[in-house]
Amino acid sequence: MANQNPPLSPQVTIVEASAGSGKTYCLAGRYIRLLMGGSLAEIPLKNILAITFSNKAAFEMKERILEFLKMLALDKFPSRKEKEDFLSFIGIDLSSSRQNRDPDVSGKEGKVCPSGQEEEFAGKKARLIMDEIVRGYNFFQVQTIDSFINAILSGCAFKFHLTSAFRIKHNYADYLSYSLDKFIDQANSDPKIYEMFSDFLEQYVYLENKKGWLPKPDILSLVESLFVLSNVYGMGFKRYAKEAKDLLGKKERITRLMGELKKQMPEGINMLTWGSFMNSSTFSVLGVEKFFRPFSKDEFKMKKGFPADESVVRLWKEIKDEIAEFYIWRAYSLFNCYIDIFAGVRGHIEDLSRKEDVLFLLELNSRARKLFDEGGMDIPELYYRLAAQFRHFLIDEFQDTSLLQWENLFPMVTEALSIGGSLFYVGDKKQAIYRFRGGEVSLIDELKTNLRQFNVSEEWLNKNYRSQKEIVEFNNQIFSRENLRDFFARRKELAKDSLELPEREIEEIAGVFAEARQVYKKENTAGFVKFETIEAEDKEEAQSVIKDKVLDIVGNLKERFAYSDIAILARSNAEVELFSLWLIERGIPVESEKTLNIRENPYIKELVSFLKFLNSPIDNLSCASFILGDIFARACRIDQQLMPDFIFGLNLKKKAQTNYLYIELRRSYPEFWSALIEEFFKNVGLVPLYELVVSVLAKFKVLENFPEHQGFFMKFLELIKVQEEDNQNLSLFLEFFESNQADEFYVNTYACEAVKVLTIHKSKGLEFGVVVIPFLEINIKPGSGQNKSGAFMVYPVQDKLALGYLVKDESLDFSAELKDRYIDEYKKAFIDELNAVYVAFTRAKYELYVFTQKTASRGNSLAGLLIPEENLERGERISYKNNNNQKPLVKRQIALPQYQDWISFLKDEFEDESLIKRRRELIKGDILHFILSGIGNLSGQDTERIILHSLTQAKAKFTLGYDWAGFEKSLRRIVEEENLKPFFFLGSALVFQEKELVDMHGRTRRIDRLIIRDDELWVIDYKSSKIETPEYKKQVLEYTRLLKDLYPGLSSKGFIIYLDTLETDGFDGEGNKL
Repeated sequence: MANQNPPLSPQVTIVEASAGSGKTYCLAGRYIRLLMGGSLAEIPLKNILAITFSNKAAFEMKERILEFLKMLALDKFPSRKEKEDFLSFIGIDLSSSRQNRDPDVSGKEGKVCPSGQEEEFAGKKARLIMDEIVRGYNFFQVQTIDSFINAILSGCAFKFHLTSAFRIKHNYADYLSYSLDKFIDQANSDPKIYEMFSDFLEQYVYLENKKGWLPKPDILSLVESLFVLSNVYGMGFKRYAKEAKDLLGKKERITRLMGELKKQMPEGINMLTWGSFMNSSTFSVLGVEKFFRPFSKDEFKMKKGFPADESVVRLWKEIKDEIAEFYIWRAYSLFNCYIDIFAGVRGHIEDLSRKEDVLFLLELNSRARKLFDEGGMDIPELYYRLAAQFRHFLIDEFQDTSLLQWENLFPMVTEALSIGGSLFYVGDKKQAIYRFRGGEVSLIDELKTNLRQFNVSEEWLNKNYRSQKEIVEFNNQIFSRENLRDFFARRKELAKDSLELPEREIEEIAGVFAEARQVYKKENTAGFVKFETIEAEDKEEAQSVIKDKVLDIVGNLKERFAYSDIAILARSNAEVELFSLWLIERGIPVESEKTLNIRENPYIKELVSFLKFLNSPIDNLSCASFILGDIFARACRIDQQLMPDFIFGLNLKKKAQTNYLYIELRRSYPEFWSALIEEFFKNVGLVPLYELVVSVLAKFKVLENFPEHQGFFMKFLELIKVQEEDNQNLSLFLEFFESNQADEFYVNTYACEAVKVLTIHKSKGLEFGVVVIPFLEINIKPGSGQNKSGAFMVYPVQDKLALGYLVKDESLDFSAELKDRYIDEYKKAFIDELNAVYVAFTRAKYELYVFTQKTASRGNSLAGLLIPEENLERGERISYKNNNNQKPLVKRQIALPQYQDWISFLKDEFEDESLIKRRRELIKGDILHFILSGIGNLSGQDTERIILHSLTQAKAKFTLGYDWAGFEKSLRRIVEEENLKPFFFLGSALVFQEKELVDMHGRTRRIDRLIIRDDELWVIDYKSSKIETPEYKKQVLEYTRLLKDLYPGLSSKGFIIYLDTLETDGFDGEGNKL
């Protein structure tokens, strides 16, 4: 029984979990703890919402929850101790005669389980929970924040003038480009918009000093950045009070004052400071900034012993203040015109999204915020539309949760807490690497204060279950406060052109890693780490050396690890591609975006070449690319050299009678053309693209000839299917395929025996036996946004976002405000970089290899300064038993899908020319078929009533004037004909009219009449006239064979009834005539 006076339970639990410390175990255990609470009948599945950062994390958490429930239900824990530890973790104490559970978990007192039966209770409850999950899987809500917000918006779409079936789009760039074009077009008819773009062009040339003739790419780049920021923060933009166009007046004033100062310059000025200023013959407004430096000094510079005239100093100070105001004005006002343009573009994109019934993935959270702020949505209505009410919230990766995402969850969380619910969130400040998506790490600490009235509890997970001792201790040393402070000291001394950070900023950066120290599992006593700085003359030489070293490492590792245990981490997709090419050159299997991109697959390239040729037959290059490839050669069963000889022979011998390669191919190899190409050549554009490509795969036996690439072909078909709505014809699809950069081109893989190559950001949450980092860099790029014009800062002002350019130039010497903002942005970027290094260093279980570069031109690498010399190598390389802790991969042969010829199949849907000419007779046949479909088993029935009812139904469907008396006469002849009575007067047999069947290819077949007797079944097909063709018999035989699989114990017969002569043809299931 439960405690009579249970201890006060924390409603808000904050778990700070370092890398490898069992975060998923903790979340899954908490979820199960909530489910296990209360009596056997109480399973609060519908009241729990778990939010994760990615689909992969959601899948992993669901998998772990189900795994634990299965172990509880079947009592299949690896050991007794693991069972006791887990039961204790979820609140079941086996060492006590009663359970000590939190009231939010255990529910009603005295109704949990009797003393001493805890294990039996846990197993039984786990089985009931799994049954509940199976029955209501849609209530098993472990999902990403975007999936949850999408569910909210789907129930409230009408508030945004969208249908509930709106589509989610990932790519907004094309929509923004189109909307910008529309807005520019408006300038022709709208004077205000015309003036807006005129002011922009003046700013673009004279203030931004842009050299290009085409400003639209720069506009679009910044508009895209503003679109992202407005949706990440859920705010509009605040214009600066002063206009950029007035900056020219400010520069003119500064220029005039500088001219006056030059005239009044006293004798004895310091020429090291004033030389360039004094040597200038005149000051131009456009280039005046290059003379600002003397005004950035703390005092007016004179030679020693020469006093400065007070009037000159006053003028100098006035110019200094004017310059400071100019830089502040410039930093903020240059965005005004872009904000105005963005507002106009946004109106067009919103109109377009409403018209096309789409929302962009990026918009989900900002739209949800408007739902609460402007749409009048309250929590009761929200839960009504979700058909759920949550009392318990679990949030993963809280350090990457944006302020906007939290604001969307906050009303539900506080409502749940107010009625005794709970909030459980897990995060790690050291792994906050998604600030560019709005991730706000400060939320972790802010919530401790904001929710303190709900009994906040803090937990720290500092035991590393992933890595071996040497890796754990290496990271403990690198991210210790002492080493980080030494790092900043080394940086100040050695690194070139580094910003000097104030002490408080250094302390704040080091404070992020205050809880970085971990302990390792006592059995994980090994491990190996090697850090190496490659010194070279230039970057190319350094990379060449690193390439050889990385390939040697991977080659040596193969003796102790599987390729799938090795990961190479990169900072960018360009590096992923480079590292993949290194491995491919050496013949090492690779799994990366480069190798998993269907556009990089050679056989997909051949298929695309064929489609390009079909789209434009005069495209000789695409035609040649296809016929020179393996797909064509294997399908034709020809020597690979035949087609190259054919193509080059045309040029050498001047045989070609035309400029078009396909004509020469058709003339020289008519058998190949007619067997493989002609059908597609004639039908392209008439057949849907998906069906066309399926037919190509079938005709050329692509899956049969290249089974190891089946995943790429399936992904290609999937992509075509997904794009059917937006890119309906071949030309549009090919344009999309060539130009789009979306992630949808990558094949998803699992447990592939290959070296993994991926970015550090995508490695987050993963672990690998060995990690290799070829190019470790700490590259500080301050700013909340980047575009073609440079970096810029974003900061809230009331309920708006203010923008300002962020440039490390002389403006920082004039304005303390700009300098403080730059230092703040620099500090944030520095933390981002160190967090990325932490994530990279903590992925490895057994061995870690890191390289950085030091070149003559760049000097010391900032990353190299992070590692003290005593930590350059530690541990030793050894072999590990079961180092991947996974079951060996079992390769299963999956049967290749059998694709039919869709072109021929679709032709079956159209009538041939002879049938079209007999249109009236066909309509009569259709009507008679319909009438007969209303005639069931007439045995013991009122035949007259059934006939009249069937005729009435036909008249209601076919409303034009037809000879209904003639139809009635024909129907009575049919049912009264002596040799047809066995088909209508059936005794106890079952009869079905217009019975639909689906064959193994998914095609629907409709049987006119099906009769099922005790020992046999009859298939009857009506034909309007007696024109005996093999197709009639073939069709009925196909029906009987389909039914034979459904009714294996019955024999079958097929009959054709000719309605004009009332004669029949019959045959058995093998086709023998009866």
